[in-house]
Amino acid sequence: MGIFELMLLDGRFHEAIVHRAGAQEYARLAREGGMKTMFEDGLRRVYAGETTLEEVLRTVKTV
Repeated sequence: MGIFELMLLDGRFHEAIVHRAGAQEYARLAREGGMKTMFEDGLRRVYAGETTLEEVLRTVKTV
């Protein structure tokens, strides 16, 4: 089973890309657009009974 993180680029990213924004700005825009992290997707699967929290923590390196 996979856990996923997908960031869709849309028109809101144009200015950030042109101005060479940092990773924090891209992350902010992605989150505003609904992006979920791999950790969040893993937690969703834990709540659904598809995996364990231990497996998610082992697989996803969180800072």
